[in-house]
Amino acid sequence: MNTSLFNFDLPKNLIAQKPARRRELSNLMVLDRKTKNITLCKFSRIADFLKKDDVLVLNNTKVVRARISARRESGGVVEILVLKGEKPGRRTVKCLLKPLKKIQEGETLLIGEEHSCRLIKKINGIAELSFNANIGKIMEKHGRIPLPPYIHEKNQDFSRYQTVFSKYAGAVAAPTAGLHFTKELLKKIEKKGVKILFITLHVGYGTFTPIRTEEIETHLMESEYFSIPPETARIINKARREKRRIIACGTTVARTLEDAAVKKGNSFFLKSASGFTDKYIYPPYKFKIADALITNFHTPSSSLLVLTSAFAGRKFLLSSYREAVKRKWRFFSFGDCMFIH
Repeated sequence: MNTSLFNFDLPKNLIAQKPARRRELSNLMVLDRKTKNITLCKFSRIADFLKKDDVLVLNNTKVVRARISARRESGGVVEILVLKGEKPGRRTVKCLLKPLKKIQEGETLLIGEEHSCRLIKKINGIAELSFNANIGKIMEKHGRIPLPPYIHEKNQDFSRYQTVFSKYAGAVAAPTAGLHFTKELLKKIEKKGVKILFITLHVGYGTFTPIRTEEIETHLMESEYFSIPPETARIINKARREKRRIIACGTTVARTLEDAAVKKGNSFFLKSASGFTDKYIYPPYKFKIADALITNFHTPSSSLLVLTSAFAGRKFLLSSYREAVKRKWRFFSFGDCMFIH
């Protein structure tokens, strides 16, 4: 399919620069894939659309302090963005450097008073840096939470770029569908009889990379670390046997579940696993585990939009996007979201 089929017009003023006043006050658009009906409300009502015995799967990754300020020995300021945080003990790491062109291979960059890194090589705009200490410790001491490139507002409460259930450090971008939940809302959902489970997928910076190929099929995803606990797999498989809904919160959860799907007889089940995935989902993919999806409004011509199109149907999804634009809803990481079932 041509990538242009997944483009849409989005006024720049609809790109959310800050989160909603309260997490649960984001707008929610509910899409019914069978009837093509659309319901508009606030995310605080998400429990109304969940059923007793549903299974809600969340991504408990935690965003690391991947943005580091450094300086050249000549005095120039350099911005470092660590691209993957799944192995914080490493010293050699791929990063984005700004300004990359001015820095030569072999040059040393200074970080604070005691730390430094050396540029080993440049490949296709990516810098490979060798740090003089554990990168995790350097990020913890000198790093800042990285916000997406389309967020320009500097005065931020960085805690709002973490989910309330974040646990395992390793992501350089938040699983944004989960940002709408509060602890109180999760308790309300559990009280209704919904089982809440967790997987981990450490979101990489590649989540912001648009599809640059002419055909969506030739786009390549960057690999990301994931982990599915045995208990999560066991409960999901029991729910599938009992024909209960599996609700993926976010494209990260959907990709993780689908990557670990295994066929047994005429049905698909989930295996407990950990490792790296570059799972890329695009139409006409048929989902094997996820029955419903909670997701934000994504950027044009992105792998996230393509996955969501595979789940909801491209025409139905893009018509809902046009409705969101018409109503001046907020887009991307700090924006509004949808529940597709």
